[in-house]
Amino acid sequence: MTISTVTKQKVRTELVSFEEIILEHLFKIPDYQRGYSWEKRQLEDLKKDIENLYTKSYRHFTGTIVATETGNNNLFHIVDGQQRLTTLIILLSEANKILNDKTIEETYIKRGDFGREKYVLETNEETKDFFKSLIQKNESPTPKVKSHLRIREAQTFFSKWLSNNEVDVQKVVDIVTQQFGFIFFTPQDSKEIGIMFEVINNRGKELSELEKIKNFFIYYASIHGYDEFRKEINISWSEILVNLSNAHIYSNNDENSFLRNCYLVFFDTNKTKSWHVYEQLKLRFNPEETDEKIIKNDYNSISSFVSFLKNASLHYSYLFNRNTFNDNYDKSFKNEISKTLTQIRCQPTKASIMPLFIATMSYLDEQPENTAKMLQLLEIVNFRVYLLPKITSRADSMQGDMFKWAYWLYHDRNWHSSNFEDFFYTQYGQLKIEGGIFDRISLDIIGFTKHNCSEKKLIQSLTVDEDEADDYYHWKGIRYFLASFEEYKQAQVQTTFDIQEILKQRADANVKNNDFLSLEHIWASENRSDYFGRHHKEKRRLGNFVLLGLSKNIQLSNDDVHLKVQELNNNDKSKGFGHMALIQVSDLPNTLQESLEFVTSTIQKKRTQNYYMHLSTFINDKRETEMITFALKRWALPNEKLENFIKVDSFNRQDANESFILKNR
Repeated sequence: MTISTVTKQKVRTELVSFEEIILEHLFKIPDYQRGYSWEKRQLEDLKKDIENLYTKSYRHFTGTIVATETGNNNLFHIVDGQQRLTTLIILLSEANKILNDKTIEETYIKRGDFGREKYVLETNEETKDFFKSLIQKNESPTPKVKSHLRIREAQTFFSKWLSNNEVDVQKVVDIVTQQFGFIFFTPQDSKEIGIMFEVINNRGKELSELEKIKNFFIYYASIHGYDEFRKEINISWSEILVNLSNAHIYSNNDENSFLRNCYLVFFDTNKTKSWHVYEQLKLRFNPEETDEKIIKNDYNSISSFVSFLKNASLHYSYLFNRNTFNDNYDKSFKNEISKTLTQIRCQPTKASIMPLFIATMSYLDEQPENTAKMLQLLEIVNFRVYLLPKITSRADSMQGDMFKWAYWLYHDRNWHSSNFEDFFYTQYGQLKIEGGIFDRISLDIIGFTKHNCSEKKLIQSLTVDEDEADDYYHWKGIRYFLASFEEYKQAQVQTTFDIQEILKQRADANVKNNDFLSLEHIWASENRSDYFGRHHKEKRRLGNFVLLGLSKNIQLSNDDVHLKVQELNNNDKSKGFGHMALIQVSDLPNTLQESLEFVTSTIQKKRTQNYYMHLSTFINDKRETEMITFALKRWALPNEKLENFIKVDSFNRQDANESFILKNR
């Protein structure tokens, strides 16, 4: 029975070999299908299936391939099975490099005379050019998006496996082409295809929500005959994927997070709905709609949203990839914006401000000054409300207001206070608003920040009370805080410090660049642990930690405090990280000397057991005084005066529980 007979019958119940499916026919993966996504786990499973058939002769059920006719008897569109079909073509292409078998090339790779050849498989728009170049032409293109990386990884996997001398490559080819068996199904009715699209879109290897809506939009355009719109979506999606790749966003979770943030800004501030964007968009846009007016409105809305996604993805790449912003943005306030983007990039938590970030960056070209100011405000509110310890119980608390302001900022672009007869007030502090939408949202954010993180709360968040179990070693923001502190200290002596160095992890260290910034105790957690356990308060305090420039394999000791200070100073890359001394480390000997003088003159001259605790307490007090003074200046809101803090003094407390002293208790 031929493939043509299979087509007429719609489904063939017996298993069809891969050769029977491919022979004399061409296949195309429609643009509404996802890009190539198989990872090593799926490739290993396929390899095991082949190896298990080495000594077998029966036909092994490998999967189902669903295809539709295109009007050209030789060309089929793949509705389901495209991942496996693509993978097998990659495998056979690699096998042919070893066997150099013209039959393999003419059957499974390309057919026809030179210059007029047709490729057996054409992948979707996202991967078409890369797949053709790498697999079908044996060239070396540069991957730009996640699906490109997956194709190259599959090629490398099969190349390495088939190059093993113990592998019988011809046997592998015979198993794939003759013993792999498929059910081949070709639905005819468009509604049946639509149902299958929906079923396929929700099974198999999990698709990201972003992949689902791209597929849905192209399907919607195809159903309603918007061919140009379908092309527009493909072009835009290519840009979206390249931008997200530049932003180092590859996983489904990261793509879903991006989409949720875009949905919150563009469509709806409802957090629950944002977790199900695909389902929400299907409710908004019905492919079965027949009212031309509604269809036209839907088209305009989808088109606007796709354009919004494209711009938002570019701004994501600006945030998560410094080079992308510096290389592409050349307008006013570039230095200010670049600096703040770097700061936000280095903050370990930023989920709550991301919708506002997207809304703010939508003004980048038309209002760069307001964009720069709002970004600076977002860095402050994110640090004070969502990054400082003890301010909120969860990193996603109080997000409702943030999402609402993001929606307003994006949609109410022409809002101005002069349009209202009565005064307009914020919900925080009852402050009169004068100006445009940026002024309105800024005052809301300022009031929100003051309400949730006052000066006293900020100070409390950086100190440990007597009855608290906080350990700043585990504070997710400590590296960002200490790097910002170092940046401040370097600026005082007119040098610079690249705060982005904190993003480099120990695992990133290599032979050529073996530096990384380590978080280190001054009073070692294991020092004198028989009397002062690793969870002793002084070992947990913020003042007991420094960033230290280290080489990959340096191991530090658990010596007494005065010896540890000397060791930290000596090991700071021989007085430098990246050819620069870390001032917070080089300051330690002077701080230690002051502490020694204080302890020996006022508390105890002999080095009894408590001597080391008192020494550490004074060091912590002195360093925390400097750190908190810095923090109150660094993260003050516009026109906010934070002047009530005097110092941290554990030996002369105003309050039995708190160690800091304020002007007005």
